[in-house]
Amino acid sequence: MSEIWDHEGLSDAGRARKEAMLRQLKAAVVARRRRRRAARWAAAMAIPAALLGTVVLVRGRPDRESPSTPPLVREDPAPAPARLDNLRFEVVRDDPMILERWRAEPRAADPAVFVSDDELLDLLAAARRPTGLVRVGEGAFLSDDLDRRGTPQ
Repeated sequence: MSEIWDHEGLSDAGRARKEAMLRQLKAAVVARRRRRRAARWAAAMAIPAALLGTVVLVRGRPDRESPSTPPLVREDPAPAPARLDNLRFEVVRDDPMILERWRAEPRAADPAVFVSDDELLDLLAAARRPTGLVRVGEGAFLSDDLDRRGTPQ
């Protein structure tokens, strides 16, 4: 291999060209080594960066238990229908004992509680919830219970 780098038998221009080629080769080897090191370093840093990014994204989200919109509060609630005065509704948040305090006992439905379609629409209109009634086969849905695709929720 030493005969490759022998300068015997070369002209001055040949020797200069050979030395220039050697300098270019050494520069290319050094540059390639630097690129490989940089690629290894970038690959090694990609994993911690991805983990850190995941943690930041997960911690940045709002809690799933908190409501995304504030609860609807009406300034002038409509009075309850006369037939349903014995029903009581209460919104309870974060109370682990609620099931023991407010257990619903199963019993047969009172036929007096049932209303006709027209009475239901009138009651909803009086409660400022005007809607329509959609009958599909054996089922009936209120039109504000339908999502945008037209399927019951």
